[in-house]
Amino acid sequence: MKKKFLLLLSLFALSISSSVMAQTDMTDRISDPDFEQEGRSLWQTNSFGRQGNNTFPLKHGGYYREVWSGGTAGDAYIYQDLTGLPAGTYTMTVACQNIKESDSSLECTGTWIYANDKKTPFSQPNDYSVTCVVKDGKLRIGAEIKSCTGNYVCIDNVRLSYEVIFADIKDYLEQLTLSVPESSPSVSKCH
Repeated sequence: MKKKFLLLLSLFALSISSSVMAQTDMTDRISDPDFEQEGRSLWQTNSFGRQGNNTFPLKHGGYYREVWSGGTAGDAYIYQDLTGLPAGTYTMTVACQNIKESDSSLECTGTWIYANDKKTPFSQPNDYSVTCVVKDGKLRIGAEIKSCTGNYVCIDNVRLSYEVIFADIKDYLEQLTLSVPESSPSVSKCH
């Protein structure tokens, strides 16, 4: 009975495991993820200025980074190189926007967040995420603007998670099921 129960439990876990992940917050590996530490940050930037006003609706803390223009935002970048990371899958999530202030309902183009060679475009104010695999312990995270159609680009609240996909646990569950003895001691019913 015990083996049958474990087998059923394992099969249930295997059937849902392809869509379930466990995440470990790795944001502490990012220097100044909220852009609060001017002059002590490891962010490399071209044209992303530090701003302390409250115009960006997703501002987190006292400051964020922006590129603003009366026409369209010019080409720009901001990035940080992380090293010494365990191999695996990482997701970077960033609060960002790429809008045209004269009509903020437009879906503007020409902006991306990236993690190594993977990119995700962004437009309307929201959290955007990008996922990549790290094999050598190195991860470059950032945002870039190229041929942008918006005039007001902002980023803030950069977060990083290390993801463990339950597919890695399948082998463990299979081994657990195999390790249950064929017969188990009988249990007397209490009356």
